[in-house]
Amino acid sequence: MDGKMQKESMQERMSRFLLGKGYSEVNLHSGDEALFYLANGMSVSLVWLIGEAALSAMTHETYMSHYEKIRSDFAKHRFDPIHSITLFFTSDTAKAKEAGEGTAFWIADETYGRLIVYENQPEDYDGLRRVLEQNLHFGADVRNDYGKQKEAVSTGVQRSSGRIPKASGPALIDKGTPIITAILVGLNLIIFLWQGHNDSLVPKGAVSWTDIFREHQYYRLITGMFLHGSTEHIINNMLALFLIGMELEKQIGHRRFLFTYFLTGIAASCASCAYYMIGGEAAYSIGASGAVYGIMGTMLVLMLFQRERGDNSMLVRLGIFALYMFYTIVRSDGSIDHAAHIGGFVAGSVIGVVICILLRRKARKRLLKFRGGKD
Repeated sequence: MDGKMQKESMQERMSRFLLGKGYSEVNLHSGDEALFYLANGMSVSLVWLIGEAALSAMTHETYMSHYEKIRSDFAKHRFDPIHSITLFFTSDTAKAKEAGEGTAFWIADETYGRLIVYENQPEDYDGLRRVLEQNLHFGADVRNDYGKQKEAVSTGVQRSSGRIPKASGPALIDKGTPIITAILVGLNLIIFLWQGHNDSLVPKGAVSWTDIFREHQYYRLITGMFLHGSTEHIINNMLALFLIGMELEKQIGHRRFLFTYFLTGIAASCASCAYYMIGGEAAYSIGASGAVYGIMGTMLVLMLFQRERGDNSMLVRLGIFALYMFYTIVRSDGSIDHAAHIGGFVAGSVIGVVICILLRRKARKRLLKFRGGKD
């Protein structure tokens, strides 16, 4: 048979598909293994393809040794987090399951035309499941009702341009516990309980332009963020902080999130001072809502800059943001500091733009450095 007419294996098809999706290949010096990576910001997604011949020579120990070596190589180039999945192309499902135990893996069995995904494994990974299931069911040797060969993976391979797509959220390992969000919520609740036993706490710590600028009590720009006027006030703010903060912290990291929270809170306090000073009104302002609006602004910018993201978590939290804004407007009775809300939101939006620019620059530098090290 002419070599050009030989059936293309599923492993070869998947390699071609990954290249077309924007992944880059790392040379493993093996004809039956392939490793592909896709960098996005500080994170990287890996897809390791292992064929029948390579698997037959593997034990769980050798597999884990190679697995850890691969992750270590990427960690040396400061990629964090590192997401990965292994695709075994084999009919020996028992051996594949034994080898991949303890890691994320799927088994593509071309003999029976099936994809095996165990209960403790990811349901999807960057949309690869649909592609595998389509091609395993409609292989190169299967023809449709019209007698024409069914080709489920496009043959037109094009590398992506400057933009680096992001792997879908459900497939990825969690980026870490949002510990800063939990600490901030806890701290606000503790201080609120303390308020109940100390009536002088609010007048001593609230945001007041007269005390800040005339008495030079600049600490009020921060302390006012942790004081609340009622149980309803703190519950509303902490609920919004928790739901929005835990997602944003995963996206930008602990330090950036903490920086964003305090900087937007201070900006909100300054906006409040400016508003009441211009109006000649001596008023106190308290609450975390300015900082909450700030992290909402940052999250909104991230969502707009990362429209290609595959999960819906950002959209859900954007809906929460819209409901929160609607609630504060409806409940407005003259006691709500809208200047602080606007100041925090604008500051958060600016920070979001800066973070996106920095992440993209860093991603390209790391990608070029990594490729240079592999050439």
